[in-house]
Order: sequence, then C-alpha cells, then structure tokens
Amino acid sequence: MNMFLLAACALLILLAPFVFDSFGYEKPEKAPYKGVITLWNVNAWRTGGSSLISFLKKRISEFESNNPYLFIEAYDMTPAEARGAVFEGRTPDLLSYPSGFEPGFELAPLPAAETVFPRIPDSYPYMCGCYVLMVNTAMLDEKGLPVPEGWGVRPDEFAAIAQYGVAFDSEPGFSPLPAAVLNEYPEETKRLPPLAGPSPEPSAGAPVYYFSEGLDKFRDGSVCALIASHRQLSDLAQLYLDNGAPQFRAYALSAYTDMVQLIGAAKCDDPEKAAACSDFAAFLLRPSAQSRLEAAGVLPAVRGLEIYKENECMSAQYTLFCSKTLFAKPAERGYFEELARKALGGDKKALADLRALAGR
Repeated sequence: MNMFLLAACALLILLAPFVFDSFGYEKPEKAPYKGVITLWNVNAWRTGGSSLISFLKKRISEFESNNPYLFIEAYDMTPAEARGAVFEGRTPDLLSYPSGFEPGFELAPLPAAETVFPRIPDSYPYMCGCYVLMVNTAMLDEKGLPVPEGWGVRPDEFAAIAQYGVAFDSEPGFSPLPAAVLNEYPEETKRLPPLAGPSPEPSAGAPVYYFSEGLDKFRDGSVCALIASHRQLSDLAQLYLDNGAPQFRAYALSAYTDMVQLIGAAKCDDPEKAAACSDFAAFLLRPSAQSRLEAAGVLPAVRGLEIYKENECMSAQYTLFCSKTLFAKPAERGYFEELARKALGGDKKALADLRALAGR
C-alpha cells in the first residue's frame, strides 16, 4: 500500500504542471526592474527639426507608461562632455551616440534586430541624417532653364544647373562629397556624371564647385545649387520664410550617409536592469517610435514606414535608404571624402574606386 501511495505521489508531481495549466494556471513572469535608469544622449550632428533629446524624452514617457516602476533620466551631452564624465568614473545605463564615438566603457550585446544598416552586436542604429540637392528656382527662371520635375534631377538637367555653380555644406566633421559623387537617378539607375569632372575657372557650360561656405553662397545667389545635409535643408526652409534665402526646390540625392545615431546598453550585473535597458533600445526601433522621427527632420532606420507623405524629397530619400544604404564606417570617412574630391576633380580611377566601395 505504501508503495502504491509513493507511486501515486510521484505521478502527481510529474503531472502537476499539465494539470495546473489545464485549469488556466499561469507561471509568474520575471519581476520587472524597479528603479532609475540613466541615459546619455551624445550629439555630434544636428537634426532637421525638433531635437534628438526631445524625441528621446517623448519615447521615454511612452516606455515608462508601460513600466510604472521604472524611470529613465536623460541627459544631453557633447562628445567631449561624455568623455570627460567617463574619465571621472561616471557611466550611463543607456547610451545614445553617433557612429564613430568611442564610449569608453563596455556595452552589452543586444538581440539581433533588422535595420537598413549592417548589424552591430552591441548597438542598434535607430536614426540617420542624409544629403540632398537644393536648386535656386528663381535663378533657373532667370537663366531660362526649366525647373526639374519630380523628386530627382536627370543628368542633363544637372549639367545645365552646374554651370552656374554648385556649393557644398554639411555638419562639422562630416562630408557631402561622397553623396554627390555616388548620386543615382533612381528611375534610370544612373549616376550623375557631370559631378565627376574638373572644376575650372568659370566658363559657359563648365561645372563650378565651391567646397566651403556653401550655405552662405547659396543664400546670396552666388551659386545655383547646394548639396548639403538635412540640417541645411531645414535652415534654408526657415530662412526662406524669413526672406533670408531665395526660393528653392529640394531633390533626393543619394543613399549615402555618414551620420548615424545608435543606442546601446552598458554591461551590468543586474539582470533585471539589463533586460529593461535592452527592452528600451528595442522600443526605439518599433514602427510607432520610428515614425516620430519625421518631426526631427531625419530618417528612420527601419523599413516599411509611411513617412514624409507631404515631403517629396525626404520621402524619396527614405525610399533610397530602404533599397540600398551606402554607409561609410567611421574609419572610412576620410578615404571616402578623399576619393570623392579626386573624382570631382576628374580622376576616373578615384570615381571607380569609390563606386566599388559603395557597391560592396
């Protein structure tokens, strides 16, 4: 009898999980993290609308509403300020940082997530900047040239525009030159050959390039076209409203960028905090969060969004990025710019080398 009871008890123990499940028993979930998480947002380039820290704080509020015992404190920093804080022994739990910035502390691996950029084991790219072509439409009218239709500029149209000057501008430390040389006209999948030519003294029909003070040259009418970042596009739009810039039209330029912002989590010994940090990093890649980047005037890092419906230029830029993102790794930026500058000066080998790098 005792043996029978022992056998029955053993059987009950083995079957208990299935019996409880059949009555709707749920295993308790892992306890959520309760406490404060710090986030540093390191800025190296500006957005084209509301600030990045504003975007992050709004996402933090949404995340906290679903995690009532968790609080994220966000701090805006320059790269120098962040390096100084790390030198003093301070580190954050979460780090929003530009590609090329060295955190100075170890980041934890993150689960794989699909973005338009190559995978980085310890960080998620979650937003990026871009370069666009802006054309002075009043000058085109004055010169008797038609204003290009649609969101792209055909090679022959650009050749006509370039003879009246093309200037370049960007955020400090970044370069629009590779974007210009790697530009493609999507419908024909052709690059713009007029960009890859010499820059002689001004003469009829010859493209003329200016590599400094591009925004000012475009504002005062010294050039007909400006190739610059999303930030200069935003600045020009505001200047035009304030009668400080000529009437212009913006066109999509290239799938190339050197401006990418990432989110990573510092390694820690608390598994609950580590999970919460990983969850917030993944939260920034959700479509609902990524779509909000339109207010910042930058591009999202995930595909499949309906964004920039009223902005033909930025909508086309997003389409280009979704089809083929040309991203210069931090160590390659100088080489990319060197090749682009040579290509603009007529060096065919440099042009071929740059295109080969972009097509890897």
